[in-house]
Amino acid sequence: MLFSRIALLSVGLLSQLALGTTTQFSNEQRFMFDVDGNFIDAYGSKINYGKYYLYGNSWSIKGSAAYGIKSYSSMDLVNWNYEGFLFDPTTTDACSGSGGCGRPHIIYNTKTKKYILWANSDGYVVATSDNPATGYKFLGSQPTLDPVVAKLNPADFAVELINNEGYIVYSGLNFTDASAGSLWPQISQSLYIGHLTSDLENTTTVAYDVKSEANDLVDNQAESPDLIYRNGIWYVFASNTCGYCSGTLAIVYRSPSIQGPWERQILSGNSCNSQLEGVLPLVNPKTEETTYVWHGTSVPGGPRTGFGGHIFQPLVFNEDGSIEDLKCNPEATFEVEFTLGEGIAASGLASQSIDKSPDLAPYWAVCDSDQYILYQTWTAERTGLLESVSVNIAATTQTTALEVTVFNFSSINALLEPGKALDNILLEVPRELRLLFKFANNEDSSFGR
Repeated sequence: MLFSRIALLSVGLLSQLALGTTTQFSNEQRFMFDVDGNFIDAYGSKINYGKYYLYGNSWSIKGSAAYGIKSYSSMDLVNWNYEGFLFDPTTTDACSGSGGCGRPHIIYNTKTKKYILWANSDGYVVATSDNPATGYKFLGSQPTLDPVVAKLNPADFAVELINNEGYIVYSGLNFTDASAGSLWPQISQSLYIGHLTSDLENTTTVAYDVKSEANDLVDNQAESPDLIYRNGIWYVFASNTCGYCSGTLAIVYRSPSIQGPWERQILSGNSCNSQLEGVLPLVNPKTEETTYVWHGTSVPGGPRTGFGGHIFQPLVFNEDGSIEDLKCNPEATFEVEFTLGEGIAASGLASQSIDKSPDLAPYWAVCDSDQYILYQTWTAERTGLLESVSVNIAATTQTTALEVTVFNFSSINALLEPGKALDNILLEVPRELRLLFKFANNEDSSFGR
């Protein structure tokens, strides 16, 4: 199972005897679930090393955009445990902006032992906690920005801790720039980079442009950035303006200095049907080398929905510092060896199931289940009596009763053969396995089993 583009935080120091494991990323598997089998409801996210925490906005609650920030934890990037909300979204005014608290990022201050949460809420808001997964309290004021950016509409951003110093890279929306078109694009959106203060709770108010010599439409439509430093080179990754669409340009800028000049490279025309969420560093405990993994949000069901998927693949660096293009063929898989996080693997209803073969089955999303008959198939690893089945249902707009039928078949041809009646291949199952769900006027549209 893959993990999602959610703010992932590293906590704790790596042990000198750190253990390694290998995970496989697949372009075909884009949905992720927690150990109880529930769809992970966290959108707009990022992952780092250590003990792995995945943070993201909840989009599955009916009528709410970016409702609160949920947290999940894992030590192996496979088994994810739901940790709950970072703060009570019903009692804070800090996230009252039009988009809630979007694109959360968390960094750790080793001096104060505080976890620092940054989020976008009509500008930026900052909260701190002693615990990586809960108890965040927002500061009384917003960070002070570079005067140039402050005149714009601060938008997508990332904060990173590199060589014990804090950095921020952010985009600024300009609705009045002369380069904005009368029809499209209606805005100019450029990237800026600067330092954070030593407490990681503010900026130093000085920022530098991140753009190529071309200074063209690509440079002026850049958003969803992230930042790494590798072999003496600064890299800023980004996508073109997309709004969580089904694919946009994958862009990277590189320079020996955060002041530029920046050399630009396009890694993919549609980011393998995704938009950048962040770049995940995974450290190999044997070689101590870091693999940087591209993490994009894949939205097969439309923009800003609760069932967003995710794509991960390791970036391949050339000797001159450039990066190879993303590999977008659906069958592509990528293995990465990395350091296990602290603790033991999370366990739940799904992870304890006898037959885990559905975990490896590709999941496909269709926008409107009111209008379609949907099939999810997999090859079972075991024979014998099927005793129970659990399903995930996204009930945001479901208005008609949904019937779930469990059946078996000997081959794909048996399922798809013209004239073959589905009733002829139904599995004889107990009555309780024929499930009926009614979602009309359901106020809680969260994902569930």
